[in-house]
Amino acid sequence: MRVHRENRDGGREVTCAAARVNLSRPMLPVDRPFRDTAAAARALRCALRAVALGLLLAVPVSGALAQGGGGTDAPPRAAADAAAPPTTGNAAELEALSRTLRDEAARAKFLETLDALIAARRANEAKAAAPARPALSDRIAAAVSERAGALATRTAVVLSVLSEAPRLIPWAESQVTEPRKRDRLVGLGWRFIVIVGLGMAAQFLFRRATDGTRRRLERVPEDEAMLARGLRFLGRALMFYLNAFAYAGGAYAAYLLLPMPGVGATVLLVGASSFFVAKLILATARMFLSPTVPGLRLGTFSDETAQYLYLWVRRLVRIFVYAFFLLEAVRLVGLPGPAHESLMYIVGFAFAGFLVVFVMQNRVAVAAAIRGRTRSTAAGGALARVAAVWHIVAFAYIAAVYLAWLFKIRDGFEFLMMATGWTALALVLARVVVLMADRGLDRVMHMGTGIAGNTPAVRARANRYMVVLRALTRWAIGIVAALFILRAWGLDTLGWLASPDGVAAIEKAVVIAIIVVLAVLAWEGINLVIARYIRRLDSAGASSARVRTLLPLLRTTAMVVLVTLAGLIALSELGVNITPLLAGAGVLGLAIGFGSQKLVQDVITGLFILVEDTLAVGDVVRFDADHAGVVEGLSIRTVKLRDLAGNVHTLPFSEVKTVLNMTKGFAYYVFDVGVAYRENVDDVIAVLRDIGTEMQKDTEYGAFIAEPLEVLGLDRFADSAVVIKVRLRIVPPIKQWAVGREFNRRMKARFDAEGIEIPFPHQTIYFGEDRSGNAPPVRVASVPPSSETD
Repeated sequence: MRVHRENRDGGREVTCAAARVNLSRPMLPVDRPFRDTAAAARALRCALRAVALGLLLAVPVSGALAQGGGGTDAPPRAAADAAAPPTTGNAAELEALSRTLRDEAARAKFLETLDALIAARRANEAKAAAPARPALSDRIAAAVSERAGALATRTAVVLSVLSEAPRLIPWAESQVTEPRKRDRLVGLGWRFIVIVGLGMAAQFLFRRATDGTRRRLERVPEDEAMLARGLRFLGRALMFYLNAFAYAGGAYAAYLLLPMPGVGATVLLVGASSFFVAKLILATARMFLSPTVPGLRLGTFSDETAQYLYLWVRRLVRIFVYAFFLLEAVRLVGLPGPAHESLMYIVGFAFAGFLVVFVMQNRVAVAAAIRGRTRSTAAGGALARVAAVWHIVAFAYIAAVYLAWLFKIRDGFEFLMMATGWTALALVLARVVVLMADRGLDRVMHMGTGIAGNTPAVRARANRYMVVLRALTRWAIGIVAALFILRAWGLDTLGWLASPDGVAAIEKAVVIAIIVVLAVLAWEGINLVIARYIRRLDSAGASSARVRTLLPLLRTTAMVVLVTLAGLIALSELGVNITPLLAGAGVLGLAIGFGSQKLVQDVITGLFILVEDTLAVGDVVRFDADHAGVVEGLSIRTVKLRDLAGNVHTLPFSEVKTVLNMTKGFAYYVFDVGVAYRENVDDVIAVLRDIGTEMQKDTEYGAFIAEPLEVLGLDRFADSAVVIKVRLRIVPPIKQWAVGREFNRRMKARFDAEGIEIPFPHQTIYFGEDRSGNAPPVRVASVPPSSETD
């Protein structure tokens, strides 16, 4: 007889006569000894029958698991098969079962199938027993109802506490009328006065003893090093805190000398501690605000602003710190709890009101500081919007803190105070780091300009990069501070940075920053080489106009190449596939090349002209009969000439066929001197040499004449003159026209003085001659002009 049922573990039990086998547990080895042979036999028979049942179930279950992908949810058919009563197998089936049990691999597979069946059954039972999850709207409504109920309960508690405030009057009367309480109050009063007085005396003595040291620390030289100023700041802060601890030492000594039994000792300690806490807060405010020493102030605000802020800190401390400690002291004396809470709420409300007044007084000034000087930019617009609503945000924050404290929201007030404290600390540390970074950058710039040469150009470039470095440094410090502030307010920014995505983003940002830095260094290196080369040419007096023309072109080309490479590498680091960009750029280049062949020809021709030093800015050139003049400008595509009349000619390089450069290195001014046929040529040459020598000795023109006058000789016989060719070598070449005009002036004057005839075109009328060689007579008659009549 066999009975099937579910056990507590979810497995199927098969009960056989007196033995019971649990299929969910590991099967016992066959060779395990039994004390009772009959019981062992019965157990073995039942085990074999159970295994046979498992084999019959293994086929559908394994098929269902293969189709379902694992077995977390068993198919209905598998469950039905498992629930069906097993059948008794024949001898062949029993032999197969025996082989399965003896084979380790087959037995392990069989047990795995049984485990999958058990897991599927348990999953179905858990799904059936799981309660239905309420809808999202129901959950939101329940949460709101719960919060509203808690808030209403807390509001009722606060109102009930405030209603207990009138009980303060009877309590105060009892402190005065009852002798025991009055004596305790008097004892507390005179002991408190003595303790605070001794603490103040100790503070006064310490201040007098260290006054000279403090004054020396506050005399800050303007050119003091950053490290020395930081040490001076820390020394002055230490003096402030030691001043507060001097009071604490004196007050604590008096507290030990004037013991008081019971709760009175705690009241005295609380009262003395209120002054100590107030002095610590004021010391911190003086350390950061530094109202009287601008050189040690952690901020760029004025002396008036620093004194105003310190006045407000001192006002709040002296009113509310003492008030809170006083309420704590009277609570210890015996003030009822509800009345104490009522007074605390009132003091807290007054403190919030003071903060609101402070925000209102500084609403306009803070808004102007937030706007700054960037009103026309996008960032300026965002800052303007922040400046318009900052006081509303401040009011909301003050209200949130007060209400969280008033209603005792769980971890609300503590969280706001901790987040506010960490925010203030992050802002202060960020400001300190910004000041240190600014001073460090100033020192680096000073050292860098000293190494590179303290010239106006170097200083200008250093100042330009210093502005960028300052901005980047402040942005980096601001981002780090913002991450810590967001972390303080509950956003897991640091966790995101530590995640794989954050690490990948940081790595990409670092790689891009390195690429940008390397590109800037390469760009500045090219500029430095170009500037030094130009300075070397200037110092040697061999400055070339071609160099001055090519260097800006090389600088622009280098900038385009560096920007393109850096941009492509940065895009690749950001995950952008730049292969289509490169392919598109290639196609675009081909299209531009085919569509603007003339432009490409201009550019290539101009590049060769510039590289070959064919012409440069300042040269006097002639391209053809219509275009000649001084080169005023060169680009990669065009050349600009200004002729003698002041007209500007702009020609593309593709229109330039030949270039006649009349000012390349040096120049000759060639003279074709024509004299009459009757003049002695040697005498004329001697006069010309004298004029050349005279001009070489001239202070104005002699510097331009590189060699004595070169006489090339009698050049040709013209119609009415004998032409003698001479020339002068002129350096620099552009002065040849001025020297030539002066030479012509002096030559005309000498020829007139020497009686040398400079012929001019004229005609001789020949009438012939007779046999004896005499000219025939010519009849000449005067003919009056004919009168014309209408």
